Amino acid sequence: SVSAAYTGSSGKRLLHTETLFDRNPDFTFLRLTTNRSRSNHRALQFTFERAYRNGFAALVSYTWSNSADNVVHDSDRRIIMMSSNPELDYGPSDFDVEHQLNGFMSFAIPAPVARGLGYTLFRNWQAESIFNARSAKPFNFFNMFPTSIGVAYFRPGDISRNSARGFPLYQTDLALRRRFHFTDEFSLQFQADAFNLFNHANFEDPIGHDLVLGSAFGQSTSLSGRSLSNGFSSFYGPGGARTLRFSLKLIF
Repeated sequence: SVSAAYTGSSGKRLLHTETLFDRNPDFTFLRLTTNRSRSNHRALQFTFERAYRNGFAALVSYTWSNSADNVVHDSDRRIIMMSSNPELDYGPSDFDVEHQLNGFMSFAIPAPVARGLGYTLFRNWQAESIFNARSAKPFNFFNMFPTSIGVAYFRPGDISRNSARGFPLYQTDLALRRRFHFTDEFSLQFQADAFNLFNHANFEDPIGHDLVLGSAFGQSTSLSGRSLSNGFSSFYGPGGARTLRFSLKLIF
């Protein structure tokens, strides 16, 4: 089956918090909360699904989306000074990902021969794969300066919100397993997993909150990690470099 869908959502009169300093001699620090925030999300989704038949099943989905808002959550420890005009803060959402492709495939490997030792060794093998690819997420640039209540983060006026993009993500995981049936109730399963099969480096987005010290600005200092699961089986991908895992499972 092949399906397509267009989804959208719009949020109005959402909470918008502004952080104000030295606006009044009696109050050096103010939080002004209004209903001047808004959000918009649009997505075009395609899905291909093949039910398990003749030893093969597949599920592939692609999403082309756009999410924009001026909703920014701040805290006492990490104050983000917004513009006095909320419309100037309208830009890509923190979680905005324009392109995302996910897929799963399962294939029952047929035995090369129909009888004898070759059939005994090469029957009941199953191969499964999960792949995930997405475009980069946005991130901000901030200047940092100390205040009486901690450290404040201020976005320069000539830089719009979430104006930069980090790194995309690509990863393919592969599993190969064989089940040995002893009785109807007991079986032994051998499985080999390869996480990040092609050893593609997926970097975390650059961090820029050490501008005062000038360290690590615009650089990625770590690799991303994630776990994957679906309706057929589960893979726990540690991320980073290619990782191999071998396991035995007694099923009863």
